[in-house]
Amino acid sequence: FVVMKNNSVMKQFINTLLLLIFLAFCSHPSKAQEQRPAVTIDSLLKVVLHNDQKVRRDYNQSHDPKEKEAYLRQWDRTDSINQSIVLPIVDSIINGRLEGLSANSWRACFMVLQHADSPTQLKYLPFVTEYYRKGHILNYEYLIYVDRIHANQRKAQPFGSQSAEFPNGKRIFLPMLSKANLPTLVQPGKRSAGSNWRTMKEASS
Repeated sequence: FVVMKNNSVMKQFINTLLLLIFLAFCSHPSKAQEQRPAVTIDSLLKVVLHNDQKVRRDYNQSHDPKEKEAYLRQWDRTDSINQSIVLPIVDSIINGRLEGLSANSWRACFMVLQHADSPTQLKYLPFVTEYYRKGHILNYEYLIYVDRIHANQRKAQPFGSQSAEFPNGKRIFLPMLSKANLPTLVQPGKRSAGSNWRTMKEASS
């Protein structure tokens, strides 16, 4: 039988309810969200990051097939709620309406984008690239993000982080681009010529 700890479920329900209430007040970001202090956004994104990581940890630690199936459904619901919260925040950052977020909030934004569907990942690739250049995420995290976009489009991946697992348990790495076609990484903290928030805004609109 499926065992979902009551305290954990109740906390998840309360967190979700609070996030939905927040969304209701942020339905007009030009007024509500833009004027909301960064510290309040930080508190919200702390919950987002907690929920993002917890459902994955619970799934990975479970060994019961039915329980894992229940966690997968919860996983999808959590990702959907988190994206509905984070994407407007990211748009506000891109448009210059929100600044001063904590390192934890930056990580929450990235992890939600990392776990989004392929069209969303592709849409916000310019933001994630700029985010990487500013030193907010590690090299390997950026490589995984880029590889996932290529793999989801059934294209050869640049850096080789993505693999596929067969029913018999064997795992192989997905095809990689040839060395001649590998992109040049921009070192964190260095910006390439012409890279700015405006180009990001145009690319994600």
